[in-house]
Amino acid sequence: MKTIFKTSIKSTALATFLMWGLNINKWELFEAFPFILLTIIPIWLVCYASIITTIVPFYQFKKSRLTREQIFKKYFPYYTIACFAICITLIIYTNFEMFTISFLTTAFFTATQSWIWLFKKENRTL
Repeated sequence: MKTIFKTSIKSTALATFLMWGLNINKWELFEAFPFILLTIIPIWLVCYASIITTIVPFYQFKKSRLTREQIFKKYFPYYTIACFAICITLIIYTNFEMFTISFLTTAFFTATQSWIWLFKKENRTL
């Protein structure tokens, strides 16, 4: 559970950076800073919920005979293809609305990076 929480924190940082990086051109940085801080909590809730509901079930396969790397190699491509297809479908359905494009782009890259963070091999060197 500790790994999942750390992954959700990293995902929140990435999602916040991407979301505001794609939308900051409308505001001055100093004007947007309070809003950036306020959006961290909802972004964390969305990241944590999406990790728990879409990635953790695959992570729990770890208890089977498959290693983390085998699970990653077996399921990550299908997850990425499905996630990409859903995002593209929603973007087309909303007539390419700019907020939807930035939100779904952020969601796609954050979800795929969360897989990498969660399933990467831990290298512990001293």
